[in-house]
Amino acid sequence: MARSEQDDFQLYFSRVRPIYYQLFNLAHAITGNCEQAEYCLQYAMLDCWAAGDASASRHGFREGLRSSAMHAALRLADTEEAEFDWDGLNAPEDESDPLLKQVAQEPLDLRRFLALRHGCGLSPRRIAKLTGNDTSRVQAMLRRFEARTRRKLSASDRRRADSMMAQAVRNSMNRPSPLAPEMGSVFRSFQADAATITRPSRLPGRILRAVLTAALALFCIAAFWLVAVLMQPAVLEETEPPAAQEETIEM
Repeated sequence: MARSEQDDFQLYFSRVRPIYYQLFNLAHAITGNCEQAEYCLQYAMLDCWAAGDASASRHGFREGLRSSAMHAALRLADTEEAEFDWDGLNAPEDESDPLLKQVAQEPLDLRRFLALRHGCGLSPRRIAKLTGNDTSRVQAMLRRFEARTRRKLSASDRRRADSMMAQAVRNSMNRPSPLAPEMGSVFRSFQADAATITRPSRLPGRILRAVLTAALALFCIAAFWLVAVLMQPAVLEETEPPAAQEETIEM
């Protein structure tokens, strides 16, 4: 394997690693099955690698991975049934976030509703379809939980209860899951599959950037010249007074 390709893999791994568990946990919450969640995780990694998204900004890269994992999970959940083994949003004994402590005490179905709503950003209707519930039941359970939560918050925190809950759920879904596959084995499997993929060449993009840069430079030069011409003061040409006409005196 070429050294440059190995470097690309290492860079890619370093960018995936911080959101590895988030990707697995959101796919697990959607599919309800850890094996399907692992498939969605590997699919997202290969999808973004094949598309050449590794050079995107950190935010764009993470959003691309997250979107790909979610789409894969939603497709699987709609087409395939698997053994349900999700038991997320549990809080460790030393949990310091009171919201997560409260969430951890709720029944399994409500915890999953909260994970899908705040961790995955799904609508109550989509949650109902995924979980086999009525939309009205999902909405009612979420409203009752939010009402209970607001009563336990201080007056200043009640105004931002929704954002606090969303952040608490996301923080929980960023934590390692005991059902998540070992990171090293997933990366090795990904590398073996990715080595067979022909990625899009970066040359067309570089040529396009060079052309756009040159065009922008020419535009700036032309604009600067035009402004300089327009800012020059107008020069009025002096006209010579008409020659005095000789009067002919008739004698």
